[in-house]
Amino acid sequence: MKRVLGKVSWYTAAMLANSSIGLLVVPVTIYIAGADEWGAIAVGQSIGSIATILVALGWGYNGPSLVARASDSDRRVIAINSTIARSIAAPLVVLAAALVAWNLAPTLPVAAVIACVTVSLGGLGMAWYFVGEGQPKRMFLLDGVPRWSGNLLGIAALFVWHDIYVFLWIQLAGGVLSSIIATFAVISAGPPVPADSWGVKSAFRGVRSQLYAGITVVTATTFASLPTLVIAALAPASVPIYALGERLIRFALMSITPFLQWAQGWVPKSSPERPRSWRIKRATYAAYILAAPIGLAVAFAGPAAGHILSAGIVELPLSLTVAFGVAVAASTISRVVGMACLLALGDDRSVAFSAVLGAVVGAPLLFILVASAGSTGAAISLAISEVIVVVYQVIALKRALARPLGAEATSVARI
Repeated sequence: MKRVLGKVSWYTAAMLANSSIGLLVVPVTIYIAGADEWGAIAVGQSIGSIATILVALGWGYNGPSLVARASDSDRRVIAINSTIARSIAAPLVVLAAALVAWNLAPTLPVAAVIACVTVSLGGLGMAWYFVGEGQPKRMFLLDGVPRWSGNLLGIAALFVWHDIYVFLWIQLAGGVLSSIIATFAVISAGPPVPADSWGVKSAFRGVRSQLYAGITVVTATTFASLPTLVIAALAPASVPIYALGERLIRFALMSITPFLQWAQGWVPKSSPERPRSWRIKRATYAAYILAAPIGLAVAFAGPAAGHILSAGIVELPLSLTVAFGVAVAASTISRVVGMACLLALGDDRSVAFSAVLGAVVGAPLLFILVASAGSTGAAISLAISEVIVVVYQVIALKRALARPLGAEATSVARI
């Protein structure tokens, strides 16, 4: 128990650092640079959120499970091959994302591009590896500290020079430094590996094996980022409102990150005393318990939180935060059910299908509701989509647990 608490504490420390620095960045940026400038940055970050998944090539999603099950030498092979593949994909993806950010930003296209590149290059990070390895302290120090330092130094520079570009460039430098330090620490350590186990061909064989993981992450992230882009096109005046509300969602979901990260390493394991099915049920029950208070907090404390975050410049209507609360509650459950439980059973296909189903239903609603209700319509479409995803995943999990033990073992062997 002491060991578990120690790991959860480090995961919690990383989450608190992420959320507290994020809470500081938003009001400072809005207050000093302005709401319109914040809207341009938000557009760039939304596009970057899609691009970072394409850069990560699926490792950020099922990487923890793969690493948790691998031997020390296989872990190093996974790290080297993932770095090779992502480094090849990054330039093309980032360039395409930057062009989109330039054309969609309502104001300050250069700022949107820099913000987009910063978020996009996050796909080169190694946090997923540290989670699978069960080393939250290394994640905190090697992946987190350099990135957070860039944010804090950027904020300080913004106060001194009142120049949004200085802030953005420093933030970008911190993100790049974080990826370099973490990657070097991972691939330079560990036992030697055969020369024929890594390389460009091996790297992209690994990418092909993660087809469903890639579909899941690209679909989910694209749909999560789509509302900001649709609002920018159909109701640009509502971009700051939705962007601020979306940031609240991120902060809320950060609160379950320590539990999720621990569960990703705990659920896939199995022992005679605590078989995998037992662990899955406990993790799922915990997700149900966590979802209600987090969703209610976003729904009814959201307007006040938005007022504080934006220094009173941007106000969030209750109708919008209630929809966001439903989305957060559903997402809390689906993250545990999908990422920690269904993947542990090898049912990555159901996870991918749930993401596609949610997007197929939610995307048309998004265009319809944004045109009629602006940012609130976007929030409602997001909530409906998240509910569809979690309902399908819960049904899929019950079916998976009902399979014979032999079928489960075969399924797990495919992970």
